[in-house]
Amino acid sequence: MPSVLGPNGFISDAAIISDGVTIGRLVTEVEAAAVYDTRNNKTVLRYNVTCRHRFVLPSQSTGTLNEDAPDQYSDYPVLVTTTLRPSWSDPPDDNGGDDGDDSVAGGTADSTPSIDSIQLLDYQPRTMNTVVSTDTNNAGEDSSSSTNSRQSSLGSSYSQTNSHSSSLSLSKMPSLDFGHDRSSTKGVDAGLQSGRSDSSGDDSSLGLTGSMSFKEWGAYSSVDPNNQAPSWAFGQEYPWNVFDYRYVDTSEGPDTTITLPQFMIDRMYYDKVVLPPSDLSLFGVDFTTIARWIVTPPETSVEGETLYFGATLAEYLGTHGLDDGTFSVSFSGQNIDDPASFGVNLPLLALEPIVGEGAEAGAMIGFALDKFACGPSTSDGFRIHSGLNNLIVTGKGFEHPQIGSDKRYGLQADLADGKEASFKVYFKVIETEAELVLFARCWRVEGPGVHLKFDINGILSFYQYVDSGVAEAGSDNVLTITLRQKDFSSYEFFDYLKIGLNEIDVTVTCSDNKAKSSKFVLHSIAIG
Repeated sequence: MPSVLGPNGFISDAAIISDGVTIGRLVTEVEAAAVYDTRNNKTVLRYNVTCRHRFVLPSQSTGTLNEDAPDQYSDYPVLVTTTLRPSWSDPPDDNGGDDGDDSVAGGTADSTPSIDSIQLLDYQPRTMNTVVSTDTNNAGEDSSSSTNSRQSSLGSSYSQTNSHSSSLSLSKMPSLDFGHDRSSTKGVDAGLQSGRSDSSGDDSSLGLTGSMSFKEWGAYSSVDPNNQAPSWAFGQEYPWNVFDYRYVDTSEGPDTTITLPQFMIDRMYYDKVVLPPSDLSLFGVDFTTIARWIVTPPETSVEGETLYFGATLAEYLGTHGLDDGTFSVSFSGQNIDDPASFGVNLPLLALEPIVGEGAEAGAMIGFALDKFACGPSTSDGFRIHSGLNNLIVTGKGFEHPQIGSDKRYGLQADLADGKEASFKVYFKVIETEAELVLFARCWRVEGPGVHLKFDINGILSFYQYVDSGVAEAGSDNVLTITLRQKDFSSYEFFDYLKIGLNEIDVTVTCSDNKAKSSKFVLHSIAIG
């Protein structure tokens, strides 16, 4: 069976546009998992959200092989900054309108999340600069091993072979890493350090991961405590350190020329030869960042709570070479449109797939009084999750049955005078062979029989008729709908399921739309 990619994932692929021209791609992947937070002796449903943010910006000035040495290298990337910002509403654009897909419901009016509703747990990469490292590994016959590493760093690199590699990995579920580390450092020269470290540890991770390697570039990160948004700055550190030397003098008008110390100029212009910038600047950049939050929706809704992601991206270009025989270096920014924001429906994204058949699948919902995410209300509706979070049921027109002032187990709909009720069943399937059946325990309370119109994934639409009361004539009141039947010898061989998210829509009406009394009870639902 083919593997299933991202049953709990969402991906957005957008163009990076500058002055109406596409200059790169921005790919954002989001994964979500529902978690129960039982701290402080309370039970709160939260979502663990991991986001991987990858942007690709090819150089606009890549040359060809075997061409004459240029007198100037123009408009190559030297600095890229980005911020990833989650919020509970679609971030507005510069004109005051929505900047992204507002077709997904669930946002609230506050675009600045509180520290209680969105908490940043971790992010990668952390601040790092170019480094030269040498690693050795010694393994003994007793299955023990030790790793020694020696490093030397000068903030910005001092040779063209300096490199730094980073492995990015964040768990979809909260986790702890265990290990120990011993290190010692000593100063040798101005800013030059040499160190030795022995380390061992154990690490386990799930979810989105990524890796990248730097050469002659550095990465610096920070976090805005007001909106839990991490920011990164990726910039060239060799041959020209853009973090330290990027300022221009505009006192006498617009100018992009910067002043560099002589030792840095010698790295770019030596013996009447214009030397190239770093390899990343020459051929373009491809960077990946990862962040993980734990979020608590400030409000719940029947359709599901939506978390929006907005991003900012800025690219700065460098030019160096001969201008009328004089060597100069300039630095300027590009006008990049902010990427469109997008929203993810957290309950549906975090919905786990059904695995197995029958009771083994564990996809069961009983409409108990205290198990609802929201509702139930005849006007506002309801939403409820199964214990394994592999089944979601939403609906409207239902409320708890009442005897006197006491509410009872289950959901009841009043269908008199042509009124109707409806409910939807959401679940995910990642298996192609498992035979699944929908079970709905329901009955008529009073009045004539009830029609249930089923629509399965828009593939099949049919009616079922319910006219039995609770346990009437020995009935178990269980309605059975086969969703997938793989018996080739049967005339009922069919498959109405999709790999991924499935939706079953059910509309409930009285068989006599003029009846003055008609009530219907939905007791429980299961898929297995």
